[in-house]
Amino acid sequence: MLRTFIKRALPVFILSIVSVAALSLACHLPARAAPSREAGTPSSGIARSRESSDSPRPAISACGTRPAVVGNDNAFTVTVGTGKTSACTIAFATPWTNTPVCVITLVGDIGVMTAWISAASTTAITVTTSASVASQKISGICHAYWE
Repeated sequence: MLRTFIKRALPVFILSIVSVAALSLACHLPARAAPSREAGTPSSGIARSRESSDSPRPAISACGTRPAVVGNDNAFTVTVGTGKTSACTIAFATPWTNTPVCVITLVGDIGVMTAWISAASTTAITVTTSASVASQKISGICHAYWE
C-alpha cells in the first residue's frame, strides 16, 4: 500500500514543489527593459534590436533581373532574379556600427553549388556562388557585436 502511494502521490507532490519554486523565482526576477530599435548604440553590451516587424528591408543589387527580398537587416531571404547571376550585393537598410557577423545559405534544390560572403562591411555584404543561381533563394542572418 505504501509503495502504491509513493508511485502515485510522490510525483504529483514533487511537481507541485517544482511549480511553486518556479513561480516564486519568476516573481523575484528583475524586470528586463524592452530593447530599443536605435542602431549603433550598445545596451548593456548587447546589440540593439533590428528585428521588429516594421524594420526596413535591405536593398539588393547586382542580383539578376527583378530580384526580391523579405526580412530585415538581421534575417532575410533574397530571391535571385532571372538571368546568369553568380553574385548578389545586399545593402543593409541601416548601417551597422561594426561589420556584422553574417551566415548565409542557399535554399532549395541547389545540387553541389556553394555560396560564400566574398565582401562584408558595415553597409553591405556580397554573396558569391560557385555557379549561376538565377531564381534561387539565399537566406542570411546577421548580428552585430560590440568591441
